[in-house]
Amino acid sequence: MTGSVRLMTMVLGAGALVLGAGRASAQTVAVTSAAVSDSATRFAESSQKVATGDRYLAAGQRDSAGRWYSRAIDHNPDDIDATVKLATLLVEDGHGARAQHLLADALRRHPDDPRLLHFHALRIGADTTGASHYGP
Repeated sequence: MTGSVRLMTMVLGAGALVLGAGRASAQTVAVTSAAVSDSATRFAESSQKVATGDRYLAAGQRDSAGRWYSRAIDHNPDDIDATVKLATLLVEDGHGARAQHLLADALRRHPDDPRLLHFHALRIGADTTGASHYGP
């Protein structure tokens, strides 16, 4: 689920709660509005950090790109794009164990996210023991 779809789902869900209660207080509406606003701001700011990382990556500056993807994740741990991009860089640069740890954390928070599952599937070896191979 992309950030904008997740945000819209939150807004619609909050609206349904308010309407379902039939007697929403001004405080409930204010708290809901503030939470949605905070989430939208956090997503927008992490997206800007990812875009900066993308520019560095396009310029061949992989270390700088990785730092910006890390900043995006630090700012918004639910930024799946930043997570996948950083994990990809880590794997390509021979840091498979760090990528695996990053991915495991993200999968705990978002076990059904198709981008995380796709990345994970690409990195799992054919080993029948279930061992993953996060090497370049």
